[in-house]
Amino acid sequence: MARVVETLHESYGDLHRVGVVAHAVGLSPSRFQHVFTRELGVPFRRYRAWCRMRAAIGVVLNGGNLTAAAHEAGFADQAHFARDFRRTFGAPATPSLAKVRGARRDGKSATAPRRPSCPAD
Repeated sequence: MARVVETLHESYGDLHRVGVVAHAVGLSPSRFQHVFTRELGVPFRRYRAWCRMRAAIGVVLNGGNLTAAAHEAGFADQAHFARDFRRTFGAPATPSLAKVRGARRDGKSATAPRRPSCPAD
């Protein structure tokens, strides 16, 4: 599982389907999902989604626009990112991230890493 997590952290824009990842580690998709959840405490798909969200937010906080952030993090488009952002945080992406980026610009927040880490780092 460590190899899978490392791959998720290194290639946000190329996050494969569970079947592809399971095959790469020599497990069936259902067994892989079971082992991943047992080892990390969160289902693979949720972990992968969180990695994408963190990557996209990092791009925006470093000055990128929502479309560039969405594509770099592996979302199909900006609308997909915005929908997932709202579902995850309960607020729209544009004003929420504008406030955070503005606070960073004003020196009210620590600098975020270029490639934000996923949960359990």
